[in-house]
Amino acid sequence: MTIQQMFDKKRKADQENGGVVKKIKVKTERCKVCRQIVDKNYIKMHLGAHDGAKEECMLLIEAKNLVIESDNFEDRPSVSIFDYTIYDENGHLVGLNSGLLERNQLLYMDGLVRNLFEEGE
Repeated sequence: MTIQQMFDKKRKADQENGGVVKKIKVKTERCKVCRQIVDKNYIKMHLGAHDGAKEECMLLIEAKNLVIESDNFEDRPSVSIFDYTIYDENGHLVGLNSGLLERNQLLYMDGLVRNLFEEGE
């Protein structure tokens, strides 16, 4: 099929429809926080906290996590966070590069914390 034949076919189809091309608008619902499309087949959700999860304030006062390299009271413990997920207030998983932090959106984190100087998995 040549290009001319393709244009002729398109022109003929337009004439049969009265020259009117109808566009179908599909309304998609988006999350008001993260702007992701709200569809259970599309969006990933936060499924809940890890087993044995603790609140941040309780975790940081436990003695094994309070290893500090100096005697200064102003120093904070050094911890590493791994196996973490970040989600919005609706439970939708979001990325750090999604621009939500720059827009001052409230985000939540769920993950595992260990002392920075602790060895192992």
